[in-house]
Order: sequence, then C-alpha cells, then structure tokens
Amino acid sequence: MSQGLPEGTYPDGLCIDKDGGVWSARWGGSRIIRYSRDGEMDVEVFFPKALNITACTFGGKQAAALAIHASLTPRAGPNGDQLYVTTAHCGACGGDATRQADYPDSGNLFVVDLSGAFVGGEWRFKFAG
Repeated sequence: MSQGLPEGTYPDGLCIDKDGGVWSARWGGSRIIRYSRDGEMDVEVFFPKALNITACTFGGKQAAALAIHASLTPRAGPNGDQLYVTTAHCGACGGDATRQADYPDSGNLFVVDLSGAFVGGEWRFKFAG
C-alpha cells in the first residue's frame, strides 16, 4: 500500500465509493489516496497543514445535519458527494507533539466537496439500532 508514497506513512481509515474505489487516509502522510478498482492511485487529496489523516467517509444531506450539530459550515450535496475527513494531533499515539507548529490543522475535521466527481457507495446493511 505504499506505492511510492513518502516513507513513514501508513494507511489508516478508509471508505469505498459507488464505483468501487477505495479512499485511504494516510497516517503521517497529509493526504488521502483513492485507489481505483484496478489498484491504481488515481486521486490524491493533500492537506498541507495536517500531518496525521485518520479516516474518511462520504456523506451528504444527513452528514450536513451532523456538521450543523458540530458547529461547522454545512455543505451542499445531498447526494453523498462530500468527503468528511478526520485528523489527529501530531502528538497522538506517541507522535512528536513538537511537529504541531508545522501542521497546525492536525486534529481538525475537514469536508472535501466532490460534487460531480465521486459519490459514496451504498450501505450493504441497514443499521438496526
């Protein structure tokens, strides 16, 4: 899963889009990589001021309601075409907290507008709770 990515970066959380692409958050890599069904890297979303990218998930109308609850600016896109991205502080999990000054957005939540480009995959099972 490194395929020429910077040394010391690792895949963390992931999600899948409707085309079967795998979106992989890169711990220590400041980015999310999309792998096509063929295993090729075809999209990179770079976060220059966040080091540890921890997870990503697609959302839309329901995710916008979550954003309002979290006091974030809601984004348009009821079609599951918003990518929600979590990050961790540089000092998390035994990391080097002194790097936080270089990556001040580490620990923040991001919303990436993918309108017209990608949509999250369908849930295979409904939540029973």
